[in-house]
Amino acid sequence: MGGRQPVVSPPSWSAAAVPPCLLTLLLLSLLPLPSLVSSNEEEDGLLALKQTFIDPGGSTANWMPGTGPCHGTVDGNSNTTSWSNIFCVNGHVTQFQMPYGVMAGSLVPELSNLKELKIMSLGNNNLSGTIPRELGNMTNLGDLDLNNNNLNGSIPSELCNLPLTVLRLSNNSLSGEIPQCLMAIGEAFKYDGNPDLHPPPQSSGSSSTPP
Repeated sequence: MGGRQPVVSPPSWSAAAVPPCLLTLLLLSLLPLPSLVSSNEEEDGLLALKQTFIDPGGSTANWMPGTGPCHGTVDGNSNTTSWSNIFCVNGHVTQFQMPYGVMAGSLVPELSNLKELKIMSLGNNNLSGTIPRELGNMTNLGDLDLNNNNLNGSIPSELCNLPLTVLRLSNNSLSGEIPQCLMAIGEAFKYDGNPDLHPPPQSSGSSSTPP
């Protein structure tokens, strides 16, 4: 009888057998693309807002699907955008400032997609409806101006999640009790001109007239 035949094991795969450049590409392909996803979400949020607008002056005419709010450049500056009234830094929307009196519409929950937004100024327009509680997810929003619109309902307590240093809500139709945490903003919190809105118990003083 012949001797036992040797058992040949199949070759095992090893990362060492893969060229370093190919291994790097494979690893990179597994990584998420947070900036791209975030930018797409920002576009979705702004386009959802645009759908509510009556905009006879065309202030948002160049907000077009697929163009991206932060894809434009001006004089080679990548921090600017071709979308009107939008300002970007490092590919993300950081400011949204709409001129006075140019449109009617309403705020939408999708605005919470703008995670890098620091300033939102929509005062002196004709916005109606309520303030969405989802705005409390805009974790970088420090300056919110909704003065002189037709907003109604209560102020959502979720705004307490924001790092607000300026909050202007004067001259709307807001009602109910102001969340206690917002009173800590002090004189930079304007809420006069809302007859059915009142501060929480034990809050002294009243808001001054907006500048």
